[in-house]
Amino acid sequence: MACGRCAIVVAMAEPLLEIRDLVTEFRTDRGTVRAVDGVSFAVPRGTTLGVVGESGCGKSVTALSIMRLVASPPGRIASGSIRYAGKDLLALPEKDMRAIRGDRIGMIFQEPMTSLNPVFTVGDQVAEAVRLHQGKSRREARQVAIAMLAKVGIPAPEHRVDDYPHQLSGGMRQRVMIAMALSCKPDLLIADEPTTALDVTIQAQILELLRGLQAELGMSILLITHDLGVVAETCAEVIVMYAGRVVEQAPTAALFARPRHHYTAGLLRSVPSYQPAGRAEGAPYRDGAAPPRARLTEIAGMVPPLHALPPGCKFVDRCGAAIDRCRTEEPALVQLGDGAPHLVRCHVPVEVPA
Repeated sequence: MACGRCAIVVAMAEPLLEIRDLVTEFRTDRGTVRAVDGVSFAVPRGTTLGVVGESGCGKSVTALSIMRLVASPPGRIASGSIRYAGKDLLALPEKDMRAIRGDRIGMIFQEPMTSLNPVFTVGDQVAEAVRLHQGKSRREARQVAIAMLAKVGIPAPEHRVDDYPHQLSGGMRQRVMIAMALSCKPDLLIADEPTTALDVTIQAQILELLRGLQAELGMSILLITHDLGVVAETCAEVIVMYAGRVVEQAPTAALFARPRHHYTAGLLRSVPSYQPAGRAEGAPYRDGAAPPRARLTEIAGMVPPLHALPPGCKFVDRCGAAIDRCRTEEPALVQLGDGAPHLVRCHVPVEVPA
């Protein structure tokens, strides 16, 4: 007879979200391009996983693929699997996917002014998911909306609930998006650039809000961003993407202290606070003293267009450590060392100082 306690332990050990070999394609005038190419990762329960990379690397398309919101045509999920709580989302009928989307999986979209409907009040937009997924009346859903607006820190929520998006500041609109995503208390929150275009004070408030709500609700967070400072503060593990592929994955502390892919090292060198004198390359400056003045080092070149990727490593034309093998053979994503999992896609990884 199966042990009930063992079954609970196994269920808790399984990741909430598991993606394997995901490929998302788009048809263009120049042929079919892969915006997401063989991406695999898992989001454990109750933790935050960060996804970083330059614009166009496939971060947002990965998020839209999880939600099955890729516009078709021209896009389509060509292959791979997306399992949430043991269910294959790609095999679900659209009706069943709608029951999960916005209920068990919430998403904060990248641009709140274009994601919010300008002709409906923010209260109506927060209440919509509550009425749809929880079957509450209009009056009950309105009370839930007021409570959620209060929870995300919007002042006078009983009055703001009747405001339209254009009547709110950028930070308040972002808080409305968070209230919408969390109105049904999801197990997983996908946050796509939740602090973009906000000033640093509002950014800090939004991040603190997400941390507090995560602790209260026990939810997992998939945080998509290009801001390495946000990643350092909030994420347990980090995935670095480039040209639609995962090029490095490691626990946050290990990746910031010892980046092994040359692209990751370049990203860290472009941030002033990660260039302290006498520290390991890319290590964060944490002892409270003012960081030394340093000249920023940019990553030379541009991300190659997806319709004209090089045959070998996709970073080869921007990498100062490239060898002949890099131009002809694409490296596999392999684990380095015997300690905590640290995956890198590189023939000549960055050496770790003794």
